[in-house]
Amino acid sequence: MYLRISKDDARTGLAVERQRSECEALIARRGWTLVETYVDNGVSAYARNVKRPAYDRMALDYEAGEFDAVVCWDADRLTRQPEQLERWIRVGESRGLVILTATEEIDLSTDNGRLFARIKSAVARAEVERKSARQKAQAAQARAAGKMPAGLRPFGFDQDGVTVRESEAVWLRECYRMILAGDSVRACVRKLNEKEVKTRLDGPWQAVTLKRALERPRNRGRIVPEAEFDTAVGILAARRTKAGRPARKAWLSGIIKCGVCGSGMLSHHGYYHCARKVNAPGVDPETRHVSINGEVAESKVSAFVYGFQKAEPPKAEPKPAVTASKLAAIEAEMSRVTELALLPGADVSVTGARLAELAAERDELDAQRGEELAAGAGLAALATLPDSGENALEWLEAWKALDSDKRREIVRSGYTVTVTKGGKGSKRVQVVPR
Repeated sequence: MYLRISKDDARTGLAVERQRSECEALIARRGWTLVETYVDNGVSAYARNVKRPAYDRMALDYEAGEFDAVVCWDADRLTRQPEQLERWIRVGESRGLVILTATEEIDLSTDNGRLFARIKSAVARAEVERKSARQKAQAAQARAAGKMPAGLRPFGFDQDGVTVRESEAVWLRECYRMILAGDSVRACVRKLNEKEVKTRLDGPWQAVTLKRALERPRNRGRIVPEAEFDTAVGILAARRTKAGRPARKAWLSGIIKCGVCGSGMLSHHGYYHCARKVNAPGVDPETRHVSINGEVAESKVSAFVYGFQKAEPPKAEPKPAVTASKLAAIEAEMSRVTELALLPGADVSVTGARLAELAAERDELDAQRGEELAAGAGLAALATLPDSGENALEWLEAWKALDSDKRREIVRSGYTVTVTKGGKGSKRVQVVPR
């Protein structure tokens, strides 16, 4: 059972409890067994970058086979994102998934069920976008009338939300510059706090707070040029890291791959181990996955990066703007098809199929743009190193002095690193340029 309400400022949970009672009644009428209840109280399903902890846990539990039906008050409680629905469809096609709500039953194992779910999700998305457009228009009207829009003053702007406050904007520009150069959000936070730059609430900066400030759309074209904003925000999205976690000492963690199963390897007590199967005592040697001394692996990768940069100078930076324009065109087409689906007499089989095609194209381009932005960040980080001439020692010292996130960006975007099962020492570490 999944329960969600977008806004609960008083944190009473009353709306969620109303959903719970109706959903429990549905389960009882069906004679089903309730396996688990997942609750996201005060969490929106509209924005792509908003994390829903209970939703994410439920998705993992379904993939693990913990349940075969989801009960929610309405389908839009589960998701307002067509691409999220497509993920449910992909994992549900193999063994079926029933979504039961207070008003309808959606069986994702059937073509009609999938079509209905796609139309329902697209309509819900369109409703939210219309609401957002109305709210933005109201805010613009308030600004035009000289009234203050609702909400706190955004960092970098005066109270009207339009006039740039230069004393703060200069620090946002510095953070954008650092991100484009390959620095992490945490490195930006350290700099702001060292310089005693305060937040709009006169407190110290935290990574999550700064990330939100940098991703704020109103900065685009006002604080920094549009191209710089788009690239920086894309880099932040492509990294897919938790903004508040501490810097990694083991900078290959998650990047270096197991040669047996291809999974990422994690650091533990100075060694990198396969995340799926640790090379533990008592395990049959034939089924063991790999592990390797962390210093051996990191030294091999560092030496390879130096040698490759010396032999092959960095190529021109990728152009994610082309991919971004293609994404914008697909988003516009999805909005147009959704509008057509709402017209009387519309052929929902045609519009539903077209929406599915567009969603797949968008996911593919999203992944491509993330790779392009990550590659650009890696090249920017490389540019901060001395020229890889004859003085290898100087270059390697500069490499070691780099922020661990910059080293990760360079390796993740430019190389694949695999630890094989056979061989000894650094020979087991295979580094291949992308």
